Amino acid sequence: MPSKDNALIMYVGCYTNKKEAAISVFRCDPSLDKPELVQQVTGIRNASFLAVDAEGGKLYAVSEVHETDGQPGGAVACYRIDPESGKLTEHGPRQLTHGNDPCYVIVNRHGAHGACLLVANYSGGSVARFPLRNEDGGLEPASQIIAHKGASLATDRQEAPHPHSIVLDPSGSYAVVPDLGRDKLVVYLNAPEQGGLVPHGETETDAGAGPRHFVFHPDQPRAYVINELNGTITAYDYDAGQGSLSPVQTVPVLPADFQGSNTCADLHLSPDGKFLYGSNRGHDSIAVFAVEPTYGRLTPIGHVPTRGRTPRNFGITPDGNFLVAANQESDNLVTFRIDRTNGMLEWTGQEIAVSEPVCVAFMTTNSLK
Repeated sequence: MPSKDNALIMYVGCYTNKKEAAISVFRCDPSLDKPELVQQVTGIRNASFLAVDAEGGKLYAVSEVHETDGQPGGAVACYRIDPESGKLTEHGPRQLTHGNDPCYVIVNRHGAHGACLLVANYSGGSVARFPLRNEDGGLEPASQIIAHKGASLATDRQEAPHPHSIVLDPSGSYAVVPDLGRDKLVVYLNAPEQGGLVPHGETETDAGAGPRHFVFHPDQPRAYVINELNGTITAYDYDAGQGSLSPVQTVPVLPADFQGSNTCADLHLSPDGKFLYGSNRGHDSIAVFAVEPTYGRLTPIGHVPTRGRTPRNFGITPDGNFLVAANQESDNLVTFRIDRTNGMLEWTGQEIAVSEPVCVAFMTTNSLK
C-alpha cells in the first residue's frame, strides 16, 4: 500500500436502504489500483453528500432523511480524519439542518469570522449555515436558515422550492444556490460580518429546466449548471465584482437519438478547466465536453457508459487523471482513466461493489494539516 505521504483516500457516501454502511473509506495509490477498504461507517442514515476539509482534518456528511412521525428530519455530522489511514471518528454532536432531505454541504473558510458549513435542504426548501468551532472544527447549531419561496412549470417536481446545491465563487464573496423547484440560480453575498448569507440576486433558467449542480471555472470568469429535468448544461459569464450571471450557451447532455427517460445529476470540471463532465441517469453515461480556452463555450465530445445504473454522482481525482462514477442502483463504483489531451474516458477494468453509492470525494494524506 502507499505510504502515508502519498496515499489517496476515497470517501464514498451511500444511501442506507439496503445496508447500514453509510460511508465507505478506501485507501489507494495515485493510480487507484486495487483500493483497500479500510472502514465502513454506520450509525448515520443516507450520507448522500460529503465535504472533505483537509485543512481542518475533518469530513462532514449530510443525513438525507425526511421528518416522519415526529422524528427529526435532516442532519449534518462531523468526522475527524485519521491522518495516516483516512479513517473516520465521529466528532459530535450532530446538528439538525432544520429542513428535510439535505443533499449538499460545503465548507466555507472565507472571512475573518471563522469557518462554517453551508447546507442545501432539498425537500425543506431552504439553505442553512453552521458555525464551526475554531478550536476543533466541531459543529455549532445552525446560525441561519433561509427559506426559499415559489414553484415552477413541472408540477410533479417543481411544486415547491428545492435547493439542490450551494457553491462559493473562487473569491468566496458570493454563493450560488441552484433551486430546481423554482428554475432559478439564487445568489447570496457571503458576508459573515452581516450574519452569514445575504440575498443578492437571482438568475432565471429556462422554465422546467430544473437546475441542480453548479461549478465555477478555476481560471475564467465562467460558470456552468446542469439542469436535471430538461437534460441540458447552461454556460454563464460571471461578473465577480457584481456577483451576477449571464447565460451565453445551452447544450444538450444527451445524444440526439436517445428516446428513453433520463434525469441529469452531477457536474465537474477537470482540475485544469479544459473539460466538463455531466452524468445522465437513464442513459447511464458521462457526457464529455471540451471547454473553449478563451470564452469557456462548450463543445460536445461524446458519451461514455458508466457500466452501471443511475450514476447520481462521480468524482475526479485531485491530479485530474481518473474519474470514478457512483452507480446508485447497480451498487458499483467504476473507474475511468481521463485522457488529458482530449478529455475522453477509458474504463480501467476496475469496478468495486458498494451498496447504493451516491457521492465520491477524494483527499491525499499529505494534504492534511
